[in-house]
Amino acid sequence: EIRRITKHSQTLEQLVNGRKIPPSGWQCDQCELKENLWLNLTDGAILCGRKFFDGTGGNNHAAEHYYRTKYPLAVKLG
Repeated sequence: EIRRITKHSQTLEQLVNGRKIPPSGWQCDQCELKENLWLNLTDGAILCGRKFFDGTGGNNHAAEHYYRTKYPLAVKLG
């Protein structure tokens, strides 16, 4: 597996907003979905990913959060 380093990771600033991420029990901050979740590394938002071709998956909340905030780094949970 090749690991790539993105320019965004070199300058990541995490917001001090008091958010504590629990080790389990995650759900989308907007729709409470419990699968296909992404953690934004800047503000700690936990949001669902894109809807899959077959209609399953998420409600696109993580992508919408990026378009709104421009916080570029997120990791898949689970």
